Amino acid sequence: MELDVPRAAHQRFKWYVIGEALLDGPGFAAKYGAPDGVDQLHELWAAANLELPAEERLSSEGLGLEVLGDRAAPIVFVMPPPPRARNEAFTIALIPGTGTPVRYRAFAIERAVYPRSGEPLVFVVETDRNRRRNFGPPNDEAASDASRAAFVAAILEICDGKRAPLGVTGIELIDPAPDLQRLRATRN
Repeated sequence: MELDVPRAAHQRFKWYVIGEALLDGPGFAAKYGAPDGVDQLHELWAAANLELPAEERLSSEGLGLEVLGDRAAPIVFVMPPPPRARNEAFTIALIPGTGTPVRYRAFAIERAVYPRSGEPLVFVVETDRNRRRNFGPPNDEAASDASRAAFVAAILEICDGKRAPLGVTGIELIDPAPDLQRLRATRN
């Protein structure tokens, strides 16, 4: 079922993951590159649900983590539970830059709809510390292709400067540390 409004926990989680990667690249790499990285991810999901009324909290079923490459600066793919509304992410990709300390670029492939027809499609977005850039569907031939292959191909085109954003929105990153502290305090 398609929802009109993104679910708060799903959105908050996406912004928490992106915030952690962009605000503290080395800490993000250490946290999710560790053997208990998936446990850390589940804790972040719980923190995203913490302040919500019971009826708005979401299960972590389907939440996944894939860490590739050098553990000091890994490529990280985060798969939230399946999206059901616009702007909810299928996958979040955190790609390390070449400098030291590690700094990440944050991409997501999100659920969307054509404004006029309401037909489903997906958008690839990149977020930095100040902006969210929407690059549209991963390719023109398959506007609703949310596969890893389509996502990675679009990221490579963006990184190579072969795609320009369709729209840019100012944003403010969210640091999940306060909610993680509150969650840990409720467990003690």
